[in-house]
Amino acid sequence: MPRHKYYDLSSDNDSDDASYESLSSHDDDDLGGNNQSSSAVSGQDPLWGRTIVHLDIDCFYVQAEEIERGLRDSGRPIPPLAIGQKHIIVTSNYLARSLGVKKLQSKREALETCPTLWIVDGSDLRHYRNHSRAVYQTFRSVMEDVYRQVFNDRSTNAEIVMSRYMPCVRGCMDEMMGDLSHVVNKLVAEPDRGEAILGKLLNGIAQQQQKLNIFGEDFKSSVAHLVEDQTGVSTTVSLSCNSASNGRQRHAVSQSRSNVHETHNGDRLACRHRFQVATELGQYICHKIQERTQFHTTIGLSVSPLLAKLACGLTKPNAINVLFPWRTADLLHRMPLRKMPNVGHRTMKVLDRAIREECREKQENEFITVGDLLRLPKGTIVTCLSGMSQGISSEFQCNVLLERCRGLDSATIIDDEGGATKTVSVEDSCRRGTVKSMDVVWKYLDSFFVRLPQLLLDRVTFSPNPKLAFPSTLRLTVRLLDPSLSHKRRPYVTRSKQVGIKGKVLMDASADAMKQASLLKGWVTPLVKSLLIHQRDTAELDVTRINLAVTNFADISTSPNFTANTLQPSMTAGHGPCQPVPQAKAANSQSTSRSTMMSPPAKRQKTKTMTTTRIDQFFLKK
Repeated sequence: MPRHKYYDLSSDNDSDDASYESLSSHDDDDLGGNNQSSSAVSGQDPLWGRTIVHLDIDCFYVQAEEIERGLRDSGRPIPPLAIGQKHIIVTSNYLARSLGVKKLQSKREALETCPTLWIVDGSDLRHYRNHSRAVYQTFRSVMEDVYRQVFNDRSTNAEIVMSRYMPCVRGCMDEMMGDLSHVVNKLVAEPDRGEAILGKLLNGIAQQQQKLNIFGEDFKSSVAHLVEDQTGVSTTVSLSCNSASNGRQRHAVSQSRSNVHETHNGDRLACRHRFQVATELGQYICHKIQERTQFHTTIGLSVSPLLAKLACGLTKPNAINVLFPWRTADLLHRMPLRKMPNVGHRTMKVLDRAIREECREKQENEFITVGDLLRLPKGTIVTCLSGMSQGISSEFQCNVLLERCRGLDSATIIDDEGGATKTVSVEDSCRRGTVKSMDVVWKYLDSFFVRLPQLLLDRVTFSPNPKLAFPSTLRLTVRLLDPSLSHKRRPYVTRSKQVGIKGKVLMDASADAMKQASLLKGWVTPLVKSLLIHQRDTAELDVTRINLAVTNFADISTSPNFTANTLQPSMTAGHGPCQPVPQAKAANSQSTSRSTMMSPPAKRQKTKTMTTTRIDQFFLKK
């Protein structure tokens, strides 16, 4: 049975209580009246009725290098390892982090901090993309297999299963998400059969394979430490053993800004039962992914995509984190706003000044929290967001942001049909003053003309519908240093141009790399002239980023002169496996046929079975 840790997300800190009480001094009208009407949500338990799993690959880039280089099979301890791009460290393993290596640290500083550090160049992302797709394909395959075993359904088309009952979606290279609601509800509705199915799934999985952490229960205190990745700011959530069911309103928060889960009258016992089942399914998913790809992962389980994503980041690595919804107020209010999904640099920039004017007691070096945002009147937030040209209403953006800050996320997971990317691009960043002539620009572009077709072939290989592999648009983007903006912290200007291309001609030439490069150069040349024509004076030209992308993929089979050969990529030995890594000798696998990659994993030798203790000591407590 996994190791348990229990977390209570409440707080008795008086200063924090005072800050919550100050929120109640605002009238609902001043706060925008963003109440979620109870009539707006229909159906049975709309807030707590779903079971969402968010999966994150621990130290993804580092694990990929460990697997490819056979470091896990050497029998020796894995050394402190970091991935570098240009002159900085982009990520490192947990051993290196414990020795002081930090993200975005210069390579020289990292080596001074940890002289035994291994730094691997991570500039070429192709093999990382292949590993990412392999893990995601395995994730989808395991989700589909769980559905078929639970519903005893072997006939329904896989696309229907995934789109209707087990939708999955891939985010960035190391994150993916799925909806387990149909399966969990079925297992809960038939307890005897569910017990047998879960026992069969977990039979043979080693005990204590992953840590299980329960966040948001009404007892057992501990500490949750939240870290904001880019800036390093953090906050510690104070904890207590006070029960939320004792009838005491913990924080005097205006109803329009209170966490919606605190006041929800849902069935907590039923919710616990569902997450007991979901936790065991999570064990099975993580075990299968590690068995087939060698990657260990962390998953978060909660009632919405937002809370599942937050739960996933609370404890790592190799963990299962369950976040119960009814005690999330303190977690959200004290959480750095930057950690809220879809709140990026631009959004923080426009909100920062208004928040600091409202919260005058905050020091300049203190980070902005979700609670700080909730102090602002809705009109102020709308005004701030109106300056961002996103193509959607600033009021709509404000409503979505406020709902998420209150713990509400009604977003539905829509299956992405395998996660084939809508855009394939190659990019390189440059230091100031290193790209000041057209010759250097073309040197970068010539390397892009070789790398981009390879990525297109990878996309065909991993696409569930290979016919959708015909790009019709080519886009060139450059970022330039603008002398007129020298007074600003980021004195850059970004320009972009695009052109229609004959994508089928490019794909048909997959066996001739020189022809593909010639085609791309012919399409790119007018774009380069258009973007940089005003930079004829080499003293003014200073490029700091170049991106070349193809997009607007169409169905090749609807095009004239379509042949099956168009879909057959030429496979060459590359930077890493283009398939789920076999259980043995994964690092030596370099190339394989397309039919092998698309076939299910071979049957593995049965391991000695072990009885896994059910995780019921905690979940069914009232």
